[in-house]
Amino acid sequence: VAWPGRIRSGTTMESAHAADLLPTLAAVAGADVDRLRLDGIDLTPHLFGDSPLPRRLFVWENGATHVVRNGPWKAVGDRDAIRLFNLVADPEE
Repeated sequence: VAWPGRIRSGTTMESAHAADLLPTLAAVAGADVDRLRLDGIDLTPHLFGDSPLPRRLFVWENGATHVVRNGPWKAVGDRDAIRLFNLVADPEE
């Protein structure tokens, strides 16, 4: 993500989810969504500053494939095997 004059361009290994878009865009627009029960989090402290994102567990499936992501670790499993990747050591994964 880059926004000239607001968000510095660069690379991060932090994980975000599509559910984070609404609270983040609401914060940028100055809208108050605190009373809503949203699944996502506001990413602006991370995007505009040096605040790290909280550690979150992401779980999803794609057909018969199940994936769990936690920090730099990603486990991918199907009926034949479970593969574990360290995304810092294997950024191409």
